[in-house]
Amino acid sequence: MEKLAELGRRKGADFDRDYLTGQIDADERALSLMKDYARHGDVASLKAAAVAIAPEVRRHLQHAKALDAARRAAIH
Repeated sequence: MEKLAELGRRKGADFDRDYLTGQIDADERALSLMKDYARHGDVASLKAAAVAIAPEVRRHLQHAKALDAARRAAIH
């Protein structure tokens, strides 16, 4: 909750940077977990869910990275 509260105090470019950084970090962790469970999980239905969800998480990650790249380009 502390990170969320801190993010709520950010404004403008600082908010954009911190929000996107958080999204990218969370998506990378989620994608790693999905891929790992899809390969090594022991519950078939959860493995299937991980396989199905991973592409959506990957798309979200790519979008967040593209937004961050655009944000960085606008700064320079």
